[in-house]
Amino acid sequence: GNTIHLAPLMAEGKGTGTPTMVMVGRRGQLTSLDFFDNKNSGKNVSIVGAVGSGKSTLLQEIAAAYASRGTLVRVFESGRSFERLTGRIGGQFVRFTAEARINVNPFSLVSEAIDIDGELCGGINDDFALLQPLLAKMASPNAALDPAIYATLATVITEEYAIKGRLMTVTDVMKRYRKGRIYDDRPEDQRYYDMADMLAPFSAGGPYASYFEGESTLDFSNDFLVFEMQELSGNPHLRAVVQMILLYRVSREMLEERTRQKLFVMDEAKEALSGSGSDDRVLAEFLEKLYLRVRKYNGCAITATQDVAHYFSSPYGASIWNQSEYILMGKQSENSIEAISRGEAIRLTDHLRRVLTSISTSSGSFREWYVHSGLFKGVVRLVLNPSTLLLFSNRAEDNVPLDRAIEAGATVTEAIDMVLSQRDIQEAT
Repeated sequence: GNTIHLAPLMAEGKGTGTPTMVMVGRRGQLTSLDFFDNKNSGKNVSIVGAVGSGKSTLLQEIAAAYASRGTLVRVFESGRSFERLTGRIGGQFVRFTAEARINVNPFSLVSEAIDIDGELCGGINDDFALLQPLLAKMASPNAALDPAIYATLATVITEEYAIKGRLMTVTDVMKRYRKGRIYDDRPEDQRYYDMADMLAPFSAGGPYASYFEGESTLDFSNDFLVFEMQELSGNPHLRAVVQMILLYRVSREMLEERTRQKLFVMDEAKEALSGSGSDDRVLAEFLEKLYLRVRKYNGCAITATQDVAHYFSSPYGASIWNQSEYILMGKQSENSIEAISRGEAIRLTDHLRRVLTSISTSSGSFREWYVHSGLFKGVVRLVLNPSTLLLFSNRAEDNVPLDRAIEAGATVTEAIDMVLSQRDIQEAT
């Protein structure tokens, strides 16, 4: 009855060509995926998967596959899903805990002006794209800053940076406004006093001073770098500021040269796509600009979230979706599929509706994803061996014994072997 599935008359798509990621079709045929196979257009990706769809597992497989071939990998995540993978491959996993005492002073990260294809890029003049809206975000997280005060930020930053250079901190800006005027021959203005008060939490003596006073301690020398944002989730204001700094720094890194392949991954991208305040459009704009430009520099940008609607909650998110040559969709709720049919996300034919409805997450051995691109369209299954499943797992029943073994001194590999042994699972060699 199933013999026809083995006949060459019934074949599945082979994928994009290069086997950077090797998956399996529903009839068992190997399917290769490599986002860089698209030579004539973009290489960006948008991923949508409901809770339990295996989204974090897919993202780890993508990151690990590209890291294995020497790609520069940068990841923003929330939930420590990448922690074990990062440790196993010798990457750097950055957590913003009180003990880590990480400093992200944006002024010490100002770039050197360099020539890229005949265009002078970087330096304080270019970095205004970050610094001016960043300080506005610090001062006023939920409403637009007074236009007159916003305009003076450019002057204050330029003049203070000319004096202090990369030793400059937010305190230097705050002190200029604390005088009630930025020049001695001008009348005092209450708005300047207010601006100083609003910047005080990020200045010396403020509750966030440890993140911004002194030289930045961020280290971008590792080829596989993961920023864990969960510890900042309880403070959306601080998290938004830190994420803006990191995204700008990563964007600049990805646009500095064209030779090496570069991969940027942002998991749990809902807030970055939509924003929670009037200034958060800046973060979405940074993402949009990265999507628009990264193709020219041999880069690939990936965002992932739970629902297609998250991309269409702002014009910037919609642009990011439309700049994605690859769309990967995991298990979707009926409401999400209906929203797709009413919107402009993707042309939903009756066939595609049946495909999306049929996406399976019930198997413990694989997760299904629908791939939509100009090179390949079809359902693929991500099939992993037991040790890799444990490595990528974020289930409590897996995390608890693994974390316990690692805390006792075992390496990640040893901990995985111990748990597999306890469960009487043997892998083929």
